Amino acid sequence: LLIVYSIVTCLLVGVHLLALMISTCILPQLEADSIIGSEESSHETMHIYIELAWILSTGLGIFLFLVEISLVCWVKFFFVTRMAAIATTIVIIPIIIIFCVFSLHFYRRLVSFKLSRHQDELNEIENSLSIRKLASNNDV
Repeated sequence: LLIVYSIVTCLLVGVHLLALMISTCILPQLEADSIIGSEESSHETMHIYIELAWILSTGLGIFLFLVEISLVCWVKFFFVTRMAAIATTIVIIPIIIIFCVFSLHFYRRLVSFKLSRHQDELNEIENSLSIRKLASNNDV
């Protein structure tokens, strides 16, 4: 039980530190681009890192934190009274399930919105290309 507790604690701290490091490295780049006014925005080129930091800190971090709370109660109350540890688990498991369902639902909606936006952009490009093709055929 203590081994699982220490593994989850290390993962929790590591995930949050990695997300913090990614966020700390990205922020100066975004600020520099906003001051310089570069052609291509950094948040578009670094969206993978931004999403990774968000998933790590928000998704995985909160999940590990909830597991950590349950494990702390098991470590603390295992030899005193097991009913307290079991009660904690009974309370925390529905919270973890609700959190996972909400996270997956929210992320699916986010991805769906991005896909529809990109599909609209592709349709605009296709329409402009077909208009240009018709215009060039009419010129001939």
